[in-house]
Amino acid sequence: MRSERICGLARVVRAMLEPQLLCNVLWHERDLTNSSCERVVLPEGTMYLYYALHLGTEVLRGLEFELENIDRNLDITKGLIMAERLMIVLTEKGLGRQDAHALVREASMLAITEDKNFKDVLISDERFTDLLNPEEIESTMNPRTYLGTAGEQVDRVLDIARKEWGYAN
Repeated sequence: MRSERICGLARVVRAMLEPQLLCNVLWHERDLTNSSCERVVLPEGTMYLYYALHLGTEVLRGLEFELENIDRNLDITKGLIMAERLMIVLTEKGLGRQDAHALVREASMLAITEDKNFKDVLISDERFTDLLNPEEIESTMNPRTYLGTAGEQVDRVLDIARKEWGYAN
């Protein structure tokens, strides 16, 4: 419910941007039409943002991770969630983007129609094994190796929270 409230508040604040942006037209000819808008948008928008941040802090403080559920959810598609990454890896290996897309689509459809794990389809298809060795296929199909800079971003946010607001955990 808190996350839903945050979402709703974000929509309200976003809607407040348009009247404020319309005030830009009058920057050099300041009159009361700007200030009447600002008297509403700035204090109310600030209150809504503060409340949304407060709710977000509560949500994050109560966040718990069920690692078994995460693993189960990652496996629901039997590896198909990694299709985009596979396409990127294939293009890095020199395959054209359209060809990589068509090849990955074909393998994905085969995995779905035959109810197979996507990685097993790749390993049994020489069009993939000619481009990727078994270790590359394994790494490509592992969602844990496809996180990009997410870990560093989280660490930076936590460092800021600890320094600026004194959060210990």
